[in-house]
Amino acid sequence: MNYYKFIKGVAYDRALMIKAEELTKSTGDGRISQLDMENLYELAQDGGKITAIEERTLHYIAQHFKATEKAKAWLAEQTFGEKEVNEIIRTVIEDRLGFESLEWVIDAEEVARQEALDNQQTFEQALFDAINGFINEVESSTSLRDIIAVETETDLEDIPAISAIAREWIEESTLYLVPLNFVQLSENSEFDFVLPDHAVEVQEFWIFGLEIPIFTEHNFVTQVRRRDFEQVFSFGYLPQSPSSQDLIEFILEQQFQLKDIDWQMPSEEIKHQKKILWQRRFSCGTPSRDARLHSSRYRH
Repeated sequence: MNYYKFIKGVAYDRALMIKAEELTKSTGDGRISQLDMENLYELAQDGGKITAIEERTLHYIAQHFKATEKAKAWLAEQTFGEKEVNEIIRTVIEDRLGFESLEWVIDAEEVARQEALDNQQTFEQALFDAINGFINEVESSTSLRDIIAVETETDLEDIPAISAIAREWIEESTLYLVPLNFVQLSENSEFDFVLPDHAVEVQEFWIFGLEIPIFTEHNFVTQVRRRDFEQVFSFGYLPQSPSSQDLIEFILEQQFQLKDIDWQMPSEEIKHQKKILWQRRFSCGTPSRDARLHSSRYRH
């Protein structure tokens, strides 16, 4: 017997789908109640742990089998909770990729919503591919590597040096998962990351954003196609976001309560000092972790 049911090329748990169909036929209104969802969840746990395919199937049932709002809310609380998502992220970022201080802004419920789409790429694999995409993108002329070469005056052909700087920059960055309703969230100031002006296809791609305000005014985006295993694409851009002057004012006022202090920090001088810093740090090869530069991060 085939344990999977394929819909548009995506594998789902056949037993759970059959059970959901039985439940809808046995009720008067044909809907999946919270009790039904609890029974499905228990069925999925027969092996002691819910697999990614079972997880995807439960969310597919919630979206396509007319589940009640209570059933959907209950499922969101039970599966792909914050603890599980954070453990996946920590495993990818720290254990698999070796980053120790990279920060992330990724909502567990948003991961669940996106896992419910017709994906062949899981969140875990997409996250891994996206971070590697930031480091290794060579097709885009505005990739992280290209911006590093320009802003630190490092030879783009010096791959070890560029890769080392890329890892250092990412260590000091914040990583975002772009939500499905990012337009609404951005308008309500509930999503901080500033996306590029052109359209972003969140239904077709897992999209991750990276901001590194300590080193560059550029933001970066990596797109991982949900249903095909084609090359990941990453690029950078200058967002309509706070300038260095705005960041300084924010830090002085919010972090140190120095609202009326006079200061002079020309933007061009800031850029110049950044270049000097990187030239010194990488003139002798890969820097040690003890040399990492720390700073406060800007938040709206």
